[in-house]
Amino acid sequence: MDDEGSDRFRYTKPYREVAAYLNTVKLLVSQGRYKISEREDKNLPFMRIYNLLGNRRRCAEMICSLEPEDFLHAVPSRMDGNEGQELFVFCRKHALYKIMANHPEEIWVYYKFDVIGDTFTIVVSFHEAQYEPTFLFR
Repeated sequence: MDDEGSDRFRYTKPYREVAAYLNTVKLLVSQGRYKISEREDKNLPFMRIYNLLGNRRRCAEMICSLEPEDFLHAVPSRMDGNEGQELFVFCRKHALYKIMANHPEEIWVYYKFDVIGDTFTIVVSFHEAQYEPTFLFR
């Protein structure tokens, strides 16, 4: 379950820290050192519907288009063995085509990142946002 609808564990970060974190994510993604979590609950269905499954180049472009102003909040990791790790959450509107569609849809895409030792990033969440985003820096 994502934390989109729950304020319980959300916290803010200073702009400079968000910008540095996002620069690390973009560097790792541009070097191919990332993996999108293959979650059947949200990520994979989203990627199938919008023809992104297997299109690492397009996914990387979307991730690298993020700006610090797209930051929503940070959350603690809930994964066993990853306690204390912070996940940064972003949201950005993209024009995406559904399979067999002639016109793109403008949708909010929700991203949650877990950077592992500044050498690899896992895109924990990569799917359509379920709620209207509230941005910290806008």
